[in-house]
Amino acid sequence: MIIRVFPLLVFLFISLAAAYLIEDLILIASGVLIIMIAWQIIYLATVKYEITRTQIIYSRGVLSYETDYLEMYRVKDYIKKQTLIARILGIMNFTLITSDKSHPEFSMIGIQDSNIPDTVRKLVEVSRKTNRVLQVD
Repeated sequence: MIIRVFPLLVFLFISLAAAYLIEDLILIASGVLIIMIAWQIIYLATVKYEITRTQIIYSRGVLSYETDYLEMYRVKDYIKKQTLIARILGIMNFTLITSDKSHPEFSMIGIQDSNIPDTVRKLVEVSRKTNRVLQVD
């Protein structure tokens, strides 16, 4: 969440510093920027990922709420990314490459650094065996 909002915060501080020079226009821009940052933080606070034995459930929304379901047996590959800032904060981005039509690349952004990649890998294997799914490339 911090990584996604960080550029907006930098711009906010720069615009507030410039407010002393250009006053009204910068203050209006800063106010709009504060509203945008607040909206992003509220939105990111509503994002929830739930990993079950058969699905990954992705829910999000502020005014309207949306939930997507990704079947485990559709996952083909996994990518874990961590920038320096993410490593310091103990978070990561975890992307799944899938055969799902609505989410060919499914990213979990800014989640806590954990053993989720191993857990998902094991659940995918079990789900494929249970559903008798054979991956053909």
